[in-house]
Amino acid sequence: MTSTPATPHQPAAYLRARATSPDDLAIQRQRHAVLSAAAALGWPAPTVYTDTGTTGPDRPGSALATLESHLRTGHHDAVITADLARIS
Repeated sequence: MTSTPATPHQPAAYLRARATSPDDLAIQRQRHAVLSAAAALGWPAPTVYTDTGTTGPDRPGSALATLESHLRTGHHDAVITADLARIS
């Protein structure tokens, strides 16, 4: 018997690139990749968290820190990213 992973109810997506704005091509490619993957998996559209430039969870205003907080409080039940190295 095989099991199918549960579909998340409140997924999140995390994007990060050394870009100057969220409109940068690198961010847009990641956005397309995660939204396409979520749709292919049958997931609801994820809430997207985006950091540009060099970042880390300790940087003021970091989307990664906000995502981390939302995960701890159960606001999201899954995370999708174009590359696991983005969350490091």
